[in-house]
Amino acid sequence: MAVVCGSYAIVRLLCLIAVALTDPNLDKHFHDKTDFIEPGWIYHIAAHLDSALAYLMWILTGLWLWRLRWRTRQQDRISGHCSEDMCCSFACPGLVASQLLRHTADYGQVSGRCCTRTGLEA
Repeated sequence: MAVVCGSYAIVRLLCLIAVALTDPNLDKHFHDKTDFIEPGWIYHIAAHLDSALAYLMWILTGLWLWRLRWRTRQQDRISGHCSEDMCCSFACPGLVASQLLRHTADYGQVSGRCCTRTGLEA
């Protein structure tokens, strides 16, 4: 996953650089719409590629978190349903990641408690 994220970041940065370099209107302040120059084909390709990569990364992150949340739920015997995991993973990936970070203790040795600093009993 780290390789995918690193590659994504590099390719997305290159797309954004290509968009910035090929936009003829970047340094202009428009007083009316007659000054606008239509950007070239490289600008449009880079912009569409950037959007496609953003959606692809959102899908990959959602799928990865969905699977991870489902496995954590099974391993720790947490009640819930697979569809709930999917909805949360795609709608709130940051919250799912923080939720999963709370489930890194050995719950066979120590039990979890609500409203404590670590989520474990003191």
